[in-house]
Amino acid sequence: MTAPLPTTVIGGFLGAGKTTLVNHLLRQAGGRRLTVLINDFGAIPIDADLIVGEADGVLTLANGCACCSIGGDLAGAFDAILRRRSQVDHLIIEASGVADPNRLADFARAERELATTGIVVVLDAVQALRQAADPYVGRDMLNQIAVADRLVINKAELSPALNLLTAWASGLAPSAEIVSANHADVATDWVLTSKRRPTRQQATNTAQPHARYAGWSRDSDAAYSISDLVEALRSIDAGALRIKGMVQGTDGATWLIQVVGRRIDLDLAPPTVGRRTRIVALGPEDSFQSQRLDALFDRLAIHVCAQ
Repeated sequence: MTAPLPTTVIGGFLGAGKTTLVNHLLRQAGGRRLTVLINDFGAIPIDADLIVGEADGVLTLANGCACCSIGGDLAGAFDAILRRRSQVDHLIIEASGVADPNRLADFARAERELATTGIVVVLDAVQALRQAADPYVGRDMLNQIAVADRLVINKAELSPALNLLTAWASGLAPSAEIVSANHADVATDWVLTSKRRPTRQQATNTAQPHARYAGWSRDSDAAYSISDLVEALRSIDAGALRIKGMVQGTDGATWLIQVVGRRIDLDLAPPTVGRRTRIVALGPEDSFQSQRLDALFDRLAIHVCAQ
């Protein structure tokens, strides 16, 4: 009889570094054939140099790993993975930044052919305390921390109060193991190995309702001055919690752009991603103003890129 498939859920609020952690695990799989199920509001940029092919919505990676989307059917995604159980050593489920990772873990626990190894939650060392105090999204984030078996405090080098943040997180999840990291560089075995934990405490801030979220996206062949776009995104107040995607620059390069609060990270995209602008955003339903993003991108569009 085939042993149940070890399954780890990765959660964390928007911009914490879940994708960075997933890419790190895929690079440092240690011979494991990992399959990643993705559940996010926008496309997850698995590092392009890992990908060797794509068919039927599944990315095949060079090290024997794979990546595919949950879509709207988690049970169906489980079935598809289990049908090729002999090719998979470990399943990773990446939760959306606004999702409850424990809910995804519950679905996995209900599958007799899956064996959950725990919930790993990533925190942004710079943004975590501010996000937790936010009246719209604070409870969602606190609940994510409370259900964690393991916590990764990411971007540690940027935090002036790392010890304070670690103590705060430990108070919310007293049974969780906590490590600090930069670029989500943590040991693969630590992330994926099952550990028995006492019963977890749940978040106690029940006065706040769970937030409802609205999304925005743009997919076009327009190009942008990257410096003008960054300046505009820093000054706009559209209520977006998270903006990310690829932007075609007027310099001929394609840029990966990620916005969390007022922080903007830019990296050159690999040539394999193509010359196109694809970007998404998310914010609280009652304060997100997607029309402001539409107006900004309309105003800054420079020309149509050759295909």
